[in-house]
Amino acid sequence: MKSAVPRKKRSFKRLSQKEIRKLHLIISMRIAETVETLESMKLDEDAERPNFFTSSPAEVASETQALECSTIQLSNERKLLRNLRDAERRIHMGTYQGICTSCKERIASDRLEALPWTNHCASCQEQNETKRK
Repeated sequence: MKSAVPRKKRSFKRLSQKEIRKLHLIISMRIAETVETLESMKLDEDAERPNFFTSSPAEVASETQALECSTIQLSNERKLLRNLRDAERRIHMGTYQGICTSCKERIASDRLEALPWTNHCASCQEQNETKRK
């Protein structure tokens, strides 16, 4: 009979209050930038509607393609804002830990500073993206 090998209990170092404050500042700044971007995109969107009656078909096609690209960018910015606000909410609730939800290891500090809303370490994120393909 084989004996079961005990699983090694993973231990991780929680983020310090200083690290959390730093990430909160980064998140707050990114929220402000994203809101500003969204507001300027909304103004641009209102001005960029193609005029189907006075424009040539080529102009309408070009303007329509530009509008579609703007719509995709707008959607991405809105998703980013939701993720940032969720991270900010987790900080306020005391549940922001900087721990990968997949492998339960601590997410690298440089990754958290670049993507403070992330829930996955780089390795697990790469695996998730590979699975989606």
